[in-house]
Amino acid sequence: MDEIKRVRHKPVFVMVDVEASGGNMHRHSLLSWAACVVTEEEISKDELRAKGFLYYDEIKPLDIRLTGGENSKILSSSGREFDWKAMQVGCRGLRCLEKFKGIPEYNTWSPLFDPAKVLEELEKSGTPVYEATITFEKWLQQFNNEQDATFLVVGCDTQFFDGPLIKNYFDLFIGDRKHALCHSGENIKSRWAGVLRRVIARKKSFGIKDDRAVKHCAEDDAIHLAKLAREAIYKNCR
Repeated sequence: MDEIKRVRHKPVFVMVDVEASGGNMHRHSLLSWAACVVTEEEISKDELRAKGFLYYDEIKPLDIRLTGGENSKILSSSGREFDWKAMQVGCRGLRCLEKFKGIPEYNTWSPLFDPAKVLEELEKSGTPVYEATITFEKWLQQFNNEQDATFLVVGCDTQFFDGPLIKNYFDLFIGDRKHALCHSGENIKSRWAGVLRRVIARKKSFGIKDDRAVKHCAEDDAIHLAKLAREAIYKNCR
């Protein structure tokens, strides 16, 4: 009997980042999320977009009732609750606020910054939560590809923030189906701790230039995390 040949699947590493109105998944909403494929060689943001390796979206606040017939779920808030400091950080790179330049209520650096107005704008211009979740998860799942012999590995830099907040949305709107954030994942700080042979590694110790145009813009953060991951996975571990 001929020996059955096993195809060795290749991992596709994807780094994710979110910005949120706070850190409590039962009270706060995601503002935006992004993901970037970790390519073996560095390519520009435009090239990442052209190849379909970059994902970004801004999302409407969660509503108190997620409609689904008899299976409707009740959340503990309207999605309009927020942590002021979290909003000051998380709103800095939102594209929906570009049209409000010069208006202090939408300027995160202004003492007159009003997070409630930002959430009102996201309610108008953000992608509906269900649509945003299904579309993002489908984009991630494309890298679990039997034909191309690839499997998805999702990574982030904050073990208890980005990944769990995304998974919460996937659990709420995708349900029991096996989705892209079901079980294991990659933590870039742990990966770098191994590279540097340290118990704990901080991003500043990686020696990688931070060239983000805007810090705490989910898209730019995801690209930067992919850059850090590239150096750890493809450069230092060969």
